[in-house]
Amino acid sequence: MTEPSWADALAAWSAFASAFFGAIALAAVFYVGHQLRLQRTQLHRDLENLYLERYWSIWDRIAESEFYRGEEAGRRRTVAIHAYLRLSEDQCDLRAADRVTNATWQDWLDGMRTQLADPEFRAQLAASPDGQMTNLKKLVTTENGFEPSVTSAKVRQRRGL
Repeated sequence: MTEPSWADALAAWSAFASAFFGAIALAAVFYVGHQLRLQRTQLHRDLENLYLERYWSIWDRIAESEFYRGEEAGRRRTVAIHAYLRLSEDQCDLRAADRVTNATWQDWLDGMRTQLADPEFRAQLAASPDGQMTNLKKLVTTENGFEPSVTSAKVRQRRGL
């Protein structure tokens, strides 16, 4: 039996080092991919929180309108309801752009359906000009399954939505 030469030992160490650093590089790629997915999720959450703040601001204005009497109360409530309808239309646009998670969209959709069942909200929606509030008008006429996004559920799930 012959002793391994320096060239053989160097080749073995080189193969080991190459495999070791290749495994580290692969782990780093997976780590970066995971971090990018977490960052995308956080961006969705930040955007959703922004809309949640807007929602509560509108509801504060609706509640505040009850402290007024006569025309001023009606005017303030009408303005707040119109702001809610614009918010809801913006939420539909966000879903169409695939910027909202499935869970958040379901919560928003349930809330929109509840509010649009209110005659006062529905009357303001009906009074909006043609070409405005198109998603909400579709929502009102659709029984179930209203989905502004054209992306398949499978693709949305893969994207972390």
